[in-house]
Amino acid sequence: MSAPERPVTALGRLKIQSVRLRAAVLLAGLIAFAAHLAVTLARTESLDPTVTLIDVALAVLLLAAAYAHLRGLIHERQQHVMATLLLELTMEPERIHETAGHALALIADSGLAEAGVLAIARGGEWLPVAAYAYPDGWIDDAPRVRREPAIDSSRPLRDPATHPWGPPVIAALGQRPTVTLVPVGMPDDPIGMLLLAARRHGALRDPATLALTGRAVGAALHHAEIYEAASERERALEAQSQRHREVLAALADELRAPLSSIAGLAELAVTATTARGRRGQLLAALARSAERLQQLLNELLREDGEETAALHPVPELIDLADAVHLAEAVLRPAFMLGEQSLTLELPREPVRAYADPGHVEQVALNMLSNANRRTPMGGHVHVRVRAPDDRTTLIEFEDSGPPIAGHDRARIFEGTRGARLPAADDDLALEVARHLARLQDGRVWAEETAAGGVRFCVALPGPAVAPLRAPVGG
Repeated sequence: MSAPERPVTALGRLKIQSVRLRAAVLLAGLIAFAAHLAVTLARTESLDPTVTLIDVALAVLLLAAAYAHLRGLIHERQQHVMATLLLELTMEPERIHETAGHALALIADSGLAEAGVLAIARGGEWLPVAAYAYPDGWIDDAPRVRREPAIDSSRPLRDPATHPWGPPVIAALGQRPTVTLVPVGMPDDPIGMLLLAARRHGALRDPATLALTGRAVGAALHHAEIYEAASERERALEAQSQRHREVLAALADELRAPLSSIAGLAELAVTATTARGRRGQLLAALARSAERLQQLLNELLREDGEETAALHPVPELIDLADAVHLAEAVLRPAFMLGEQSLTLELPREPVRAYADPGHVEQVALNMLSNANRRTPMGGHVHVRVRAPDDRTTLIEFEDSGPPIAGHDRARIFEGTRGARLPAADDDLALEVARHLARLQDGRVWAEETAAGGVRFCVALPGPAVAPLRAPVGG
């Protein structure tokens, strides 16, 4: 039973083509030389030995030049074939072990080598990560090899059997093979090493092709290292995100029960009490605050189909007075404790904005909370709602707090990255308010009043924008 024929590799086909081309050049040279001698003999009826010797010398020189040129072309073509094959290594990122195995498979398919080992530098040793045509499981028990300061790929190993990884490949190939060590990466500071073996030396004696192979495999390993680090980072972030979600879920379970109890007791107290004035206002504020906390808790845990926090606004036509009344009800106890007066200037007709009601409520809460923090004991806060036109609505928060310099007013909404605010200013609340307003094509800014104070303004789209603007995230 005959042995199966080996498939012709890329370098094998190139070698066949080079042999045919050299034979064609030699045959053409011989035919040309024979024709020249025949013409000379026909014209002179004799051959001058000196002339004949000169003709032979010229023919040999021409053939030598042709052979040298062909050899250079063949080497360039050989390197091009290897570069084209190894380019596949960097087309799709893989892990280091997968890239190493893929590299050895491509080297074997090219015909450069019939067996090989790819190792990477680990401390002072070479650690094998992939092997081709070696016994199964050899890598797990591979002998340790000390990392050499330099690898000479210009000459094959004189005695492959003396190398710790040589005997298995000699046994696998069935005869004394040509074995070459190739630095992977930069020759002066390699990140790995290739041990390549073949029954016939072929391209294993071409230092340029071996150097190209080592650099290409080194680049692929470097990309694989980056890809693996990025993958590990992504997994770590996903695990961290999962832990955060679990903590939030556990926290939500712990908070729901006391929040429900507080909300129920507050509503019961509001219903049962006959108190008026501050006591009734505080009980109503307590009930509204508990309700708002439950809403915020639900929004915090709500996730869309892609498991991202539900921050996409769902705009609709709303009355801005509702958001202002909610903020005033929740924060009324804080104003009472600070003995601050709070005035709401609301028009008789509803001022409608095209925005997400939950986001607008949060913006109003943050802005009013900032005004409460800025205003000193016994100070005053004035909130005004108005609509300059049917495309714009405004909520203005004017307080009697300290002034803010002009160059800082443009930066106070950047949180800790912005201006250094007075201790009373809630820069995080302002940053969140600006972000929520921007999500629905609104804006938040601060301006100086005629009396030298500060007015914080929130602009949101008016009702005329609603038919022209699709909901964000919809």
